[in-house]
Amino acid sequence: MDNANATFASRPSENQNWQAILETVQLSIKAIFASDIYVTTALKDMPLSLQIARISGALAFVLLIGRIFIFAVGGKASRIFLWARSNHDVILGEHQIALEYANSANLPTTGIHTSAKNKNSITRTENLSDDLTRAGANRANRLVVALETDVETWSEAQQVAKLYPKKEVLAHINDPWLLERVDKASPATRLKPFSFVSGVARSVMLAHPPYLLARANNYDVQHIVVIGFGFLGQALVREFLITSVSNNPHKMAVTIIDPNARKRAASFKARHPGIEEYVDFSFLAADLTLKSPKTEEFLIQRCRTIPPCAIYVALNDGEHPLLTAVAIKDRAERENWFSAPIFVNSLDGSGLREVRQGVGLIGQPKQKASSYALTNLIDDLSLIPYGSWQDGMDGTALKTPDFDAIPRLFHQTYLQTMSSTKNIKDISYDWDYLEEELRVANRRLAAHIRATLDAAGFDLNRWLENGNDGLSHNCFMLPQGTHVIDLDNEKEVEDLARLQHRRWMFDRLLNGWRYGPKRDNRARIHDCLKEYDELDENTKEHDRAMVRQIAKIIENSN
Repeated sequence: MDNANATFASRPSENQNWQAILETVQLSIKAIFASDIYVTTALKDMPLSLQIARISGALAFVLLIGRIFIFAVGGKASRIFLWARSNHDVILGEHQIALEYANSANLPTTGIHTSAKNKNSITRTENLSDDLTRAGANRANRLVVALETDVETWSEAQQVAKLYPKKEVLAHINDPWLLERVDKASPATRLKPFSFVSGVARSVMLAHPPYLLARANNYDVQHIVVIGFGFLGQALVREFLITSVSNNPHKMAVTIIDPNARKRAASFKARHPGIEEYVDFSFLAADLTLKSPKTEEFLIQRCRTIPPCAIYVALNDGEHPLLTAVAIKDRAERENWFSAPIFVNSLDGSGLREVRQGVGLIGQPKQKASSYALTNLIDDLSLIPYGSWQDGMDGTALKTPDFDAIPRLFHQTYLQTMSSTKNIKDISYDWDYLEEELRVANRRLAAHIRATLDAAGFDLNRWLENGNDGLSHNCFMLPQGTHVIDLDNEKEVEDLARLQHRRWMFDRLLNGWRYGPKRDNRARIHDCLKEYDELDENTKEHDRAMVRQIAKIIENSN
């Protein structure tokens, strides 16, 4: 540069290369640390090499300062962002259901984990209150707690609910019986338990109702066979009795096959002392994949006496449910054990084909191989997957904006119809602070609506097979605007009221209640655990009111 006239001039050729390199380095350093203040010439008047130097220096400066800023305050900034966010869910715990919910939730989620899982997670500390504050819990829609064990989950969920009593707190409980018996330490909270296995069980029962499967085969009795009686097997039995009870005079039947059946049968009967009077239970300690003449003889006789309408393999992944299902199907075909479809527990589908809801080709002659391969309908002895994360979350209503929308309506009906006939001072009018056992009863009532529709004459199977995506309706979807219940028909209303009473009886029996001439809540004895025709008019009117409420809900369904 010629300082005399502020112009650039070419160097002698012998000095050009090394001087150009030195000046480029020097100008770059100046640009980084001195913001290029020593060079005042316009960029357009400079040679290309100097232009590159100045631009490179400016970019380097920006990147360096940016990195320093991120290193210095980036961590705090991200925590401030999480603290300030709203309209999100906060998830605590390492259980897989928590992680799956975070990945599939309709709203953004903030996770609190032992180690940060992603940009929307914070690392747990010893102070739960601080963790929740950093996660923006006070502006969250709901808080989901899912630790590895039920004890840990329930303990932590109660702490969370105490810190945020006005927030909906959902706690994942594995044991389906415990799910419906735990209660809040403090009634002034919105703490509610849910169970993945119960959601899975409800999903498969509502998708392929046993009463429809039995009818398709012209069976008089709803009989299901459950292979494995862990948490999932128990949930399947409970949901069967909750969602499928009908006015059929024959007892519902359940056959449970499990190597530890004797011990688990004793536990089940202790929890439900009055249920065997109304349900035909049979427990078989066996493994159907092994050759056992005595076991086979018992099963063949049982299935001939009461043909099963569905088989549920309820083993977990480590117990190889698909292998067991294939082995059972093979032997059932060769030895003519039964012709029922076999539902296989599988988180990932196990490569089995998806099928439409409903009964499909059950009870019909086998289709030609070419045409059958093109259908997505279930058939006799077909293998059907269930138990995906989507099934579980659908069945628990985890992904719905209002966890208990329909059950709330039934609670309101109960209050309206009972206030003039019974003393209900001890029952909360606020659903969120209601005792869990009463909320469970209303959830069971909501889960039975489809069976009520079927009893009223609605073509439930056609509706199921014409699902939204060609395969499915979700568990809480109802037919839209269906005026199927004729409230002016006294006989129909009375028949449906009789069904509601029978459903209520099963609800009480599953909660450990028994009949007694004098009601005793502590001993779980109820004087209404008897046939509908033996009830007084005030109690019958409660069942009729529920029928009217169901009709209203269906007519207003969206």
